[in-house]
Amino acid sequence: MKIRMLHTRMGTEDGYLVKEYKKGNIYNVSQWLARYFFKEKVAVLVNDAMQKLYKKESQYNEF
Repeated sequence: MKIRMLHTRMGTEDGYLVKEYKKGNIYNVSQWLARYFFKEKVAVLVNDAMQKLYKKESQYNEF
């Protein structure tokens, strides 16, 4: 599932390797991890159209 992080959090998809998921970035994660982040209200679901919009937004925010 594609998600966009609303807050930076640590997480694991396999129970072994812990990674940092940074605020504002889009990740493709397991359904289990996505549901956990949704429950904690630290991520939202992203579809392809939303992903393009976020990329455009980030271009304007760099200046």
